[in-house]
Amino acid sequence: MVKKVLFAASEVYPFAKTGGLADVAHALPRALKNLYDVTVVMPLYRIIDRDKYTITSLGETFTISMGGEDYTIDLYGCSLDGYEYCFVYSPILCDREFLYGTPEAGYDDNGLRFALFSYVITALLRKNRYEIVHLNDWQCALSALLIHKDRTLSTKVIYTIHNLAYQGIFDSTLLKSIGIDKRYFTMDLDAD
Repeated sequence: MVKKVLFAASEVYPFAKTGGLADVAHALPRALKNLYDVTVVMPLYRIIDRDKYTITSLGETFTISMGGEDYTIDLYGCSLDGYEYCFVYSPILCDREFLYGTPEAGYDDNGLRFALFSYVITALLRKNRYEIVHLNDWQCALSALLIHKDRTLSTKVIYTIHNLAYQGIFDSTLLKSIGIDKRYFTMDLDAD
């Protein structure tokens, strides 16, 4: 039986691209196609041309509770060149002019935005039972902790850093907003 892989990235060519991550997120799932059943998941940013890529609603809406707040998530999808793509839509994550911020600075709430994306990735793993999830860069990193904490998941995690210059460093005050205990905010923690 072919193993199911969820490939998660904050940008994927040709849908949205700011750098090399989008290129890798396009090419690597294609290279794995003969060995694995790969689905790529990314945010459905406002800049993505839904008509051009025939991106349609999957008819699935659910709520993510994070840090005492509820966020509505809608799922969209498309097939492109024989590959399956799943798109995550939430206004706070997707309704921006740029992916991460203006050319001068990142958006102040990027930590919250991409923490939400990580929660959604983890929810997708519960829903579809992928054997492997490949997380890419800081925008997906929180998923590794969320998967580790969820004893119902046996998904194996691969985490790739594409550019160490972009680390997604945020103040510890964000922890409460994203529902993460302060005990995880240390390099020395044995996370269970």
